[in-house]
Amino acid sequence: MIASFSRYDDFLELKDVWNELLQSSEESDNVFLRHEWFDSWWQAFGAGRELLVLLAYSEGQLIGAAPLMLYRDRYKGVPYRRLGFIEDPNAPSMNFIVRKGGEERACALFTSHLLNDLGRLWHAAILNKLPVNGKTCRSLTGHLGKNRVRFMCRESMRSPYIRTDSDWDAFLKSTDVKFRKQLRNKKNKLSKAGKVTIEEHTTHSPAVLEEVFSVSAKSWKHREGTSMVSTPERRRFFERLSSVASREGWLSIWLLRLDGRPIALEYHLKHQGRTHGMRGDFDEAYREVSPGSVLEAHIIEHCFTHELKEYDFCGLDYRYKTKWTDLVHPTVNLLVYNENFRSLSIYAMQKYLPLVKGIIEKK
Repeated sequence: MIASFSRYDDFLELKDVWNELLQSSEESDNVFLRHEWFDSWWQAFGAGRELLVLLAYSEGQLIGAAPLMLYRDRYKGVPYRRLGFIEDPNAPSMNFIVRKGGEERACALFTSHLLNDLGRLWHAAILNKLPVNGKTCRSLTGHLGKNRVRFMCRESMRSPYIRTDSDWDAFLKSTDVKFRKQLRNKKNKLSKAGKVTIEEHTTHSPAVLEEVFSVSAKSWKHREGTSMVSTPERRRFFERLSSVASREGWLSIWLLRLDGRPIALEYHLKHQGRTHGMRGDFDEAYREVSPGSVLEAHIIEHCFTHELKEYDFCGLDYRYKTKWTDLVHPTVNLLVYNENFRSLSIYAMQKYLPLVKGIIEKK
């Protein structure tokens, strides 16, 4: 049986049930699947979208939850109705929340309901950043294949991470010699520029958050429209999340100061032994002294010396991250299509246009 919720007030009432279910899943330590995370995101970005939360029951027991939303989107100028996770770019992965051992049954119920009962509501379901090795992903694709549903899997984010449950000195020695030398040079150069102090804030403070926002507004990301304050919605999201994360004990905001002036930040969520580096910004005026690199190195060392088990870079596998580690959490985007004309048109474009583009680029 599937229960469907589209009213925000109804979603709020699911908090305890939601988090209890998450604790019974294979992703119990994933803070980005907590009810509080989705609530914070929805309050900031939910306008213009329709909430669609599904609960799956088997023999009277709750076995799965689907954090979904519906909204209008365009692909190559063609409008279509899109179904997807309640998803944020800062989250390294997304998923259905499924009780251990119930993956097959829950995915069968979700697939049947979305295709048969709610199929009229959407043209394409795009489920981004599903963990490649998770049972849920395998179960979903298996059921879609059995039902001969058109779908595609595409490689998505490969979020680098470091296991920090070992010795810091030994780990640092395992990195490239040239990288270690560059890191020492950056630290020395920054220290010669003035007095360097680094601080961690674990409780919500409007004054500290304003300093965080001021640094982000001076970063190169602000010019590209992707800083923490590029839009009122982004600012509202981090304000709300900071308050919630502080209350739950997840908040970890780092500031690097030069002569008392904040010039670099990292915004983390710390949960069940893992710290997730959601944002890292620095004041563009201080690029030459590499404050972002120095702050990042300090936090990574802190994880080793304070008995955390993992530092998650929370994003794409950029070169500056893979200098630290070759470990990644791989994910895929699962694209599913209905059988109407609009759905088939979107399917054809999303499947074949990238192939055509690849052929042209090779010529």
